[in-house]
Amino acid sequence: MSDITFRDRDRIERTAAHGVALDCLAAGIEAALPANVVADAVSVADGTLRIAAVDGETAAYDLDAYRTVRIVGAGKAADGVAAALADRLGDPLGDRFAGGTVITDEPDDGDGPAGADPPESSEQSGADSRLDVLPGDHPLPTERGVEHASALLAAPADPLGVDDLRELTDALLACGASIDEINAVRKHCSAVKGGLLARTAAPATVVTLAVSDVVGDDPAVIGSGPTVPDPSTYDDALE
Repeated sequence: MSDITFRDRDRIERTAAHGVALDCLAAGIEAALPANVVADAVSVADGTLRIAAVDGETAAYDLDAYRTVRIVGAGKAADGVAAALADRLGDPLGDRFAGGTVITDEPDDGDGPAGADPPESSEQSGADSRLDVLPGDHPLPTERGVEHASALLAAPADPLGVDDLRELTDALLACGASIDEINAVRKHCSAVKGGLLARTAAPATVVTLAVSDVVGDDPAVIGSGPTVPDPSTYDDALE
């Protein structure tokens, strides 16, 4: 039985079929909560961090090999995912867990859509309290855009500014450019997209956890791929 409840359930549930539909919806919401997603994919045991990928493979990292571990994230679910990761990593790492920074659209907005109450959670953990959660309050996304990681993680390449990126995004959307075309252009106008965030972090080991709504789950497309190699080129962007 799901811990998700609906404030208007008594009014909505007029038949047994309505009850089944609400139970299915609650189960889907609960399965997608960041804490549950992280619990399914990430584990720490005997000093080893294991992360299960969607392809069935599991990556393993010996935590004793790292002096410091830090979380960096952006997107609608970034604060929830980061908090769940902090809970997993805080105790095993101790002082080696350096907290982190995440950018999201509505910090501390809670899990789940309007009308659904998530299960009650415990007080903020010590590890969680080391996370800086920042609002993406710059002019991106635009009125035509959406508040996904790519829009929230706006760091223009010199000499561009955020307003330049906004005008560029508006123009690309207005002309009917495909998502691949849009990504090719904005990656090459960014200081972090297209693998540049990972380059900035080098020589540190970078592990990417991505919540995807991209068909095919191409990591170079999700959030404009800030931590993975970019297959597009400047010539592609110019075209």
